[in-house]
Amino acid sequence: MGTINMLDLAKKIFELTKSKLRITFKPRPTDDPAQRCPDITLAQKELGWRPLIDLEEGLQKTIAYFRKKSRFNQTERNPSLQPQRDICLGSSLLLQSSPREREKSV
Repeated sequence: MGTINMLDLAKKIFELTKSKLRITFKPRPTDDPAQRCPDITLAQKELGWRPLIDLEEGLQKTIAYFRKKSRFNQTERNPSLQPQRDICLGSSLLLQSSPREREKSV
């Protein structure tokens, strides 16, 4: 797989999770790199490691894990637990619930 920008990654996660959050762009910190592209050459050479699954499968497994472990699933059993409504993805995107969704959670 090549590179993917944070917006496309967020959109893919939204697609897989059927999220109703919205994306808000915030200024990037001055020390934040404009592009991240990890080089796995050393891991391939020294360890013989290579990715075995693609991005979508990895995201699906990660989402399933966090759904199983998260407080979101516990709110049905304990309504006093309120899930966090703002999610920071990377340093340049902030995913937030819409004002209507926030009103519902109050």
